[in-house]
Parts: sequence; C-alpha cells; structure tokens
Amino acid sequence: LFDVELLADHPFVVIGFTLYLFLVKLVAMWAVGVFVRFPVQLAMASAVALAQVGEFSFVLADSAQRAGILTEEQVRLFLTAS
Repeated sequence: LFDVELLADHPFVVIGFTLYLFLVKLVAMWAVGVFVRFPVQLAMASAVALAQVGEFSFVLADSAQRAGILTEEQVRLFLTAS
C-alpha cells in the first residue's frame, strides 16, 4: 500500500496530507468526546487513540475510484498517507 515512488516524487504533499488526515480526525474525535461530556484529558486521549485511518476507508477509496469520484493518483496519495 505504501508507494515509495509517490513519496519520493511528492514528499511535502504526502506528509501534508498525512498530517491533515490525522488532525481532522483528532479534532473530530476530541469534539465528540467533549460533546458527550468526557473530561477534556479523556477526550484528548481518546481522540489520539482513534485518529488513525481505519481499514474501511481503503474500501471506500477503492469504491470512489471505481465510481469515478477519485482518480488513481488521489487513491495512491491516500493509501501512501494512510
């Protein structure tokens, strides 16, 4: 799944997208934790633990490519960043 060639060709794009994915999921999970009234530290710990990309997202990326929503390059970027 990790595309070394894509990383070598576009290192800043891959690193930036990886950080973007992590931060968006981190903020979303933290907001959910705060919304359900978890203590702030527990909400943050839960968010960090859950901020990784799940396996189901690979299935969604493949389906999006087959439907013409994502290009092959976009799917390769997603898989490399994940």
